[in-house]
Amino acid sequence: MWDNSVDFGSISNKTDCGTLPTIKDRFNSLTIQFETEFLGTGLLSFIIGIAFPYLANLFLDEEKFIAKAIDKNGSQLEKLFLKSFTENKNLALSLKSSKIYIGTVSKIPRQEYLRILPYYSGYRDENHGMIIDTQYLDVYDSIDQFESLSKDNLETIVNKSEITSARIHVDEVYDFMN
Repeated sequence: MWDNSVDFGSISNKTDCGTLPTIKDRFNSLTIQFETEFLGTGLLSFIIGIAFPYLANLFLDEEKFIAKAIDKNGSQLEKLFLKSFTENKNLALSLKSSKIYIGTVSKIPRQEYLRILPYYSGYRDENHGMIIDTQYLDVYDSIDQFESLSKDNLETIVNKSEITSARIHVDEVYDFMN
């Protein structure tokens, strides 16, 4: 059944008290062997894998890819913003606060905010008519007179969730209707 026998002859109480190797001896006896056949390929792949995305982005047009994504998968509002940006068309925005902006989109919107370069601003009255009370065109025409001022300083950033309506704005149509 069970073999409970032990060979006591193989057990020894004696210890080998020879000299123990030092740490230095152990360290010197270590030999590390590498397979170097594909070392160059591996290193080159690693370097290319890290460097290629940065190099590729230097030559690729980010706005072109964003525009393509909006055109394919964007909402109607994002497509309207894209049209204003690419065709340099004026956009009329009405906000929840009754504030209105008329201007062009200065950068393709990527997040929840929209950058607009306003030409006019105003508000909606109690009958929802547009009252334009600020004109920026004269400032843009004379912007060269101010050293510290550029059009970038006059951009307005609007949260998309605050927009109640948006449309392409044509001055002649607005003048005809009002």
